[in-house]
Amino acid sequence: SDNEKLFNLVNKMPGVTRVVNEKSIIRLFFPVDTSEMSEINNYCFNNGIVLNHLILKKKSLEARFFELTNNN
Repeated sequence: SDNEKLFNLVNKMPGVTRVVNEKSIIRLFFPVDTSEMSEINNYCFNNGIVLNHLILKKKSLEARFFELTNNN
């Protein structure tokens, strides 16, 4: 319920490379295959935040291709 508090907390989370606040959604970015949903949930819970929704999304193959080729 307190997205500002959550945003500030996850910015300090080990392993996070970027955090984006999109209205009611906060997106965390990790290096490929390094995120663990249980670790994210435990980190937030242990710091006083109970998450009500947590989804793991991976980049599409097309997005990865453009990143690797620098959008050329």
